[in-house]
Amino acid sequence: EILKYVENKNTKGGVFFYKAGVHKDFIKILNKKVDVHATIDQEMSPGYDLKTYEKIIPNSFHEKTLNDIDLYYCLNKVTYLAAKNSLGHSIKDIQFTGWPRFELFEKKYRNLFDHKVKKIKKKYGDFILFNSDFLFNSKYHKERALQYPPWGLENQKKKLKQHKKFILNHAKNNHIEFLKTVDFFKKISNKIDYKIVIRPHPGENIKAWEEKLKNTENIYFETAIDDVHPWIMACNGLLHRGCTTSYQSLYIKKPVGYLMAVNTKDKRKFYQDSWNFKKIPFKYSTKINNLISLKKWLKNPKKLGKKDIKIIEEEIGLNKLHPCKLICKSLQNYKINKEKKPKIKKVSPSKLKHYYYVLRNIILRR
Repeated sequence: EILKYVENKNTKGGVFFYKAGVHKDFIKILNKKVDVHATIDQEMSPGYDLKTYEKIIPNSFHEKTLNDIDLYYCLNKVTYLAAKNSLGHSIKDIQFTGWPRFELFEKKYRNLFDHKVKKIKKKYGDFILFNSDFLFNSKYHKERALQYPPWGLENQKKKLKQHKKFILNHAKNNHIEFLKTVDFFKKISNKIDYKIVIRPHPGENIKAWEEKLKNTENIYFETAIDDVHPWIMACNGLLHRGCTTSYQSLYIKKPVGYLMAVNTKDKRKFYQDSWNFKKIPFKYSTKINNLISLKKWLKNPKKLGKKDIKIIEEEIGLNKLHPCKLICKSLQNYKINKEKKPKIKKVSPSKLKHYYYVLRNIILRR
């Protein structure tokens, strides 16, 4: 809706602040409607190395849109250097600020979630949180993998063919691992003294989880329609597969385990043609691959020292940085026209095409 909000503005002014790239057709509208186009690329999660970031950062944008981005904010020193190397020829103002979402985990802000944390604890009591991130967990994983080809490859047949081979293989293996993870939860769900709350990624199909684990004792599901912060704070421990929330959990010293439903050999096979695997969330988390390792983790979780926390702080851009202040300060260098809040027009029948694609996407996620 934010794109429609900008499109319906009657005057030019303000800042368009977005989490990643936008379609090249929308750039023309942005240039007429806003004074500053800023990007805080939250698709570039922590954990990769410089070469990997240099490869994937440009893929977040359509090449023809880069010259129209005024500001690009980076998470940490590595992403900053990678952005400079891969985008510096197009985007002039690239800054290392960190992310506001991580700043919220500093002690002085945690009380903002007190009410929600109490509400979650009242509902579930003691529970283990699994923040799932299986993009291809539905039975239509092949169709979904081919739904959106990468920007800029429309007329490059060779690269499109390579991408198709890669993404289909990734979707296949991702789906296999999802099924093995389902089997893991079936085996252990009623053998521990904690409830298990599965909170799938917004891009996942929660119905696939519910269907596979229906009538499984001690398993609960939560749709990711709210902030994950209070869920992490409320849980007794977090299970992950390498997702960004593992960093947030480690930072506040929650017991953190990584779920390895497939064996190490298969894991390497699954992701040998993918991006380099994240190291830090696995180094500081406990490996969980069966009931014995799960119980040991619950009884004696890994404890992190000050040096460990400092490394994690640097990875998530919180080493003496205050992202919100830095971002606000950077915007002061631009001339920005103030304007009144625009009215949002009602969607006309001509927008039925948009809803067709929304419905199609929902079906492919099932």
